[in-house]
Amino acid sequence: MLLGEHHKIAEALAVAGEAVYSCNFVSIALALHHLRANAERAGVTLLERLTVAEDEPGYADWRNQIDLYRQHANARVKGLQKA
Repeated sequence: MLLGEHHKIAEALAVAGEAVYSCNFVSIALALHHLRANAERAGVTLLERLTVAEDEPGYADWRNQIDLYRQHANARVKGLQKA
Protein backbone atom coordinates (compact mmCIF):
# COMPACT_ATOMS: atom_id res chain seq x y z
CA MET A 1 0.00 0.00 0.00
CA LEU A 2 1.34 3.39 -0.95
CA LEU A 3 -0.07 6.54 0.55
CA GLY A 4 0.63 10.00 -0.76
CA GLU A 5 0.21 12.29 -3.68
CA HIS A 6 -0.19 10.67 -7.08
CA HIS A 7 2.74 12.44 -8.73
CA LYS A 8 5.10 11.60 -5.85
CA ILE A 9 4.10 7.94 -5.91
CA ALA A 10 4.55 7.81 -9.69
CA GLU A 11 8.01 9.38 -9.33
CA ALA A 12 9.04 6.91 -6.61
CA LEU A 13 7.87 3.98 -8.73
CA ALA A 14 9.84 5.26 -11.71
CA VAL A 15 12.99 5.60 -9.59
CA ALA A 16 12.48 2.01 -8.39
CA GLY A 17 12.12 0.83 -11.96
CA GLU A 18 8.46 -0.04 -11.57
CA ALA A 19 5.68 0.93 -13.93
CA VAL A 20 2.96 3.24 -12.66
CA TYR A 21 0.54 0.67 -14.01
CA SER A 22 1.75 -1.87 -11.44
CA CYS A 23 -0.49 -0.28 -8.82
CA ASN A 24 -4.00 1.09 -8.53
CA PHE A 25 -4.77 4.51 -7.14
CA VAL A 26 -7.67 4.88 -4.74
CA SER A 27 -9.01 8.15 -3.44
CA ILE A 28 -8.91 8.16 0.36
CA ALA A 29 -11.74 10.72 0.30
CA LEU A 30 -13.87 8.33 -1.76
CA ALA A 31 -13.05 5.40 0.52
CA LEU A 32 -13.98 7.45 3.61
CA HIS A 33 -17.19 8.62 1.95
CA HIS A 34 -18.28 5.02 1.34
CA LEU A 35 -17.12 3.88 4.78
CA ARG A 36 -19.27 6.56 6.41
CA ALA A 37 -22.25 5.84 4.15
CA ASN A 38 -22.05 2.10 4.90
CA ALA A 39 -21.71 2.77 8.62
CA GLU A 40 -24.76 5.03 8.55
CA ARG A 41 -26.82 2.37 6.74
CA ALA A 42 -25.70 -0.19 9.33
CA GLY A 43 -26.63 2.13 12.20
CA VAL A 44 -23.00 2.51 13.31
CA THR A 45 -21.81 5.91 14.47
CA LEU A 46 -18.21 6.64 13.52
CA LEU A 47 -16.05 9.25 15.17
CA GLU A 48 -15.39 12.38 13.16
CA ARG A 49 -11.69 11.49 13.05
CA LEU A 50 -10.57 7.90 12.69
CA THR A 51 -6.93 8.49 13.66
CA VAL A 52 -4.99 10.10 16.48
CA ALA A 53 -2.05 12.43 15.81
CA GLU A 54 1.32 11.61 17.40
CA ASP A 55 1.19 14.62 19.69
CA GLU A 56 -2.36 14.00 20.92
CA PRO A 57 -3.39 12.20 24.11
CA GLY A 58 -4.29 8.60 23.44
CA TYR A 59 -1.83 8.13 20.57
CA ALA A 60 0.16 5.42 22.38
CA ASP A 61 -3.04 3.52 23.27
CA TRP A 62 -4.28 3.78 19.69
CA ARG A 63 -0.99 2.40 18.33
CA ASN A 64 -1.09 -0.42 20.92
CA GLN A 65 -4.59 -1.35 19.77
CA ILE A 66 -3.36 -1.51 16.18
CA ASP A 67 -0.39 -3.68 17.20
CA LEU A 68 -2.67 -6.05 19.16
CA TYR A 69 -5.01 -6.31 16.17
CA ARG A 70 -2.05 -7.19 13.93
CA GLN A 71 -0.84 -9.84 16.39
CA HIS A 72 -4.30 -11.42 16.56
CA ALA A 73 -4.68 -11.29 12.79
CA ASN A 74 -1.28 -12.93 12.30
CA ALA A 75 -2.12 -15.64 14.85
CA ARG A 76 -5.41 -16.30 13.06
CA VAL A 77 -3.69 -16.59 9.69
CA LYS A 78 -1.09 -18.97 11.13
CA GLY A 79 -3.87 -21.04 12.68
CA LEU A 80 -5.68 -21.25 9.36
CA GLN A 81 -2.48 -22.29 7.58
CA LYS A 82 -2.00 -25.22 10.01
CA ALA A 83 -5.53 -26.51 9.38
